[in-house]
Amino acid sequence: MPPELRKLTTRAPVKSEDARMEGAAYYRQRARECQQQAEQTADPYHREILEQMAADWLSLVREAEAGASPFLTEIGTKIG
Repeated sequence: MPPELRKLTTRAPVKSEDARMEGAAYYRQRARECQQQAEQTADPYHREILEQMAADWLSLVREAEAGASPFLTEIGTKIG
């Protein structure tokens, strides 16, 4: 088994509330990165795309914090 998969399989279980908050933190960080890149680009087209991406990440933050989608919080937990 590849080491990166082994690491995922040996991870301790996460409580539902903890997973929700870890997922939200992951999504919030991605939103922050998109917003920072939008502020740094001179191209209006790219700025608009990055700002929309930041808004989409923030939507995921709200869903994760509300517990609306356990699947999304699991992704954030595993990736983040």
